[in-house]
Amino acid sequence: MPTVYIDRRMLGSARTVDLVALHRAALLGVALWLLLLAPLLPAVAARTLDPLPLLPRLVLLGPLLAVPLGLARALEDELPLAPPFAPYLQWITPLVRRALLPAAALAVVAFHLPPGLAAAGLASPWLIIAGLVSLLGLLRFHARRRELARLETLHRSAVDIGLVYLAVGGAWLFASNLGMRPLGFQEPLITLTASHFHFAGFAAPVITGLVGRELSTLDAGPRARALYTAAALVIIPGPFIVAVGITASPIVEVISACLLASALAGVALLMVFTVAPRVRPRLAGLLIALAGLSIIVTMALACLYAWGEYSGRAHIEIPRMIELHGTSNAIGFTALGLLGFTLRRPAGRLAPPRGRAAAPAP
Repeated sequence: MPTVYIDRRMLGSARTVDLVALHRAALLGVALWLLLLAPLLPAVAARTLDPLPLLPRLVLLGPLLAVPLGLARALEDELPLAPPFAPYLQWITPLVRRALLPAAALAVVAFHLPPGLAAAGLASPWLIIAGLVSLLGLLRFHARRRELARLETLHRSAVDIGLVYLAVGGAWLFASNLGMRPLGFQEPLITLTASHFHFAGFAAPVITGLVGRELSTLDAGPRARALYTAAALVIIPGPFIVAVGITASPIVEVISACLLASALAGVALLMVFTVAPRVRPRLAGLLIALAGLSIIVTMALACLYAWGEYSGRAHIEIPRMIELHGTSNAIGFTALGLLGFTLRRPAGRLAPPRGRAAAPAP
């Protein structure tokens, strides 16, 4: 098999270009998202907001902000290139980087049209981008397949699998715009499933991987590492298991939702008490801590809703879930968490634990 030679200087330059472009896409995307949110602000101020119009706006925060920031954080992790997939990795990333924001903007337009062929046509570029990101995650996962037996590199697998889940979110977003009823679901459940795989599917494993990446550079004790390992092993397959439970069985839904909630709560504790105090600048640590606190609230609501589905007594209705769970998950956990990890300094410049002298600079 021929050897692929990569100039590391060219590779580093290309990665820098990708990161800058993805950060710019996220900045423009959040500006567009704020414009979408502006018409709802009077209703929010008057406390008369109907949560259903809020749902598509929360979903669109995924393509406009979460995906560009999450993908940028994934690309920070240097990946060894080897045949036969090296050429694919080299052309997928620049293509996604260039087309991501236009595809997300077309998805915004699609949600302003009635479901049908026109809306689905506008949403289809995002479906393609989501598929390419998923393929990128699969190729990265395959390239590191020899690391799978080593739990200390579990954080890398979490990030890669988060990328893979995005294709499912893109498919359900496309189905919502086309007006399909896959598996017999109706709206708003179709859009809620698209939201689930953009945030619980894509963002939660990516943030979990970023937490593990920080732990690997910190002097985290064995308890923290054990908690992280147990949580990550649940979070990686968790979004898929929850989706299966919603489709197949209420009892599976309750068990899987509570397991995923417990695992994310464990990651949240690590974010608040282990990672956030040591990350610099302090603003980055504050954002990571707020994200951790947000996911605890979000997962408590998810368990409450799942128990209501199982017991037949709704403790919280879907509109209220959109308003509380959806907002906390999309804005609190995903947006603040990814922004915090974006603002944090490189691992080599993290603050030392309290009570210990800083290591001398190399």
